[in-house]
Amino acid sequence: MIILISLFSFILLADENLNNLISKAMKANPEISVIEFQINALKEKEIFVQKLMDPMIALEYSNVPYNTWKLDENPMSGIQLKLKQTIPFPGKNSKRKAVVESEGQIKSWELAELKLQLKDKVEKAYYQLGLNRELKAISLKHIALLEDLIETMYKKYEIGKSAQSDILRMTLMKEKLLDDLEDFEQKESEIQATINSVLNRNVNTFISTEMLTNNLDLDLNLDTLLNSAIQNRPLLKKIEETSKMKRL
Repeated sequence: MIILISLFSFILLADENLNNLISKAMKANPEISVIEFQINALKEKEIFVQKLMDPMIALEYSNVPYNTWKLDENPMSGIQLKLKQTIPFPGKNSKRKAVVESEGQIKSWELAELKLQLKDKVEKAYYQLGLNRELKAISLKHIALLEDLIETMYKKYEIGKSAQSDILRMTLMKEKLLDDLEDFEQKESEIQATINSVLNRNVNTFISTEMLTNNLDLDLNLDTLLNSAIQNRPLLKKIEETSKMKRL
């Protein structure tokens, strides 16, 4: 029993970086699997639409009287063997192929957009989790400093070198920070549960944010970001490809 509890604790305290979390989220998302299956099906369909239909062979009684099946009663009666091959109008198969290719491309952009949104969701939650923990750590330091300060002020108050109002003010500040600390702990549980639910695992699994760097490069240009989004956003490319397919 002790061994099982230890193993379970190890799983819940597994250390993961952001890239690992994103990778696991991709694998756990059922919508991604569905779209990937649809893309593979369209690839098979693309091969099929380029082929001619299977030839048809038929055996036919010809010019046989309606009241008999005998072939020797009418000189025009006989059996005909027919072979039929449907040949599409020139260019029709090429158009079908182009439509299926476009459908496949639309699904590919849909998949890319889904992955982008999923990655964005995990990243935002992960950085929020790191920020929340940093704020909680700062609050703990401030609480410790206030406790030392209050203790010092009590000693000074006893010898008449500090006012009771100062002690009260510091105590209220400490209580405010303790309330904030509870909020940070609640927020941490909520964010962690959000990430774990995306990964389709126990919502109480601990997620480490120790790999986060404090020196993030935030030297960003709005116009550059906007142009990059217009050129690379899968959703916009999907809309463009859909419009193209409708013109085929």
